[in-house]
Amino acid sequence: MPLKKRSLAQQSADTLYEMITDDALWQAGDQLPNENELATKLHISRTTLREAIRTLAAQGVLAIQRGRGTFVSDAVKRINDFGFSALERMRGQLRDLFELRRIF
Repeated sequence: MPLKKRSLAQQSADTLYEMITDDALWQAGDQLPNENELATKLHISRTTLREAIRTLAAQGVLAIQRGRGTFVSDAVKRINDFGFSALERMRGQLRDLFELRRIF
């Protein structure tokens, strides 16, 4: 069974999340740059960026305030996947390893 391909919006959401958490470009309460700047920085369209932002807002990482902008949520400090997202990417490899183990 092939791995499920991730959409560009999901990949962009992951990149944006890493920019917030790992790279610490923005702290809790900081406003993100406008759509044009951020889309250019990520090399994606504004539509894809909006979808990525909606994904992160649904996860509680970002807070969208109509007329004001998009802000990093205070909850971002408490949100941590502890590396479990890496397991999702490795699912196919893990399945193959288990198959090999059963063969032996």
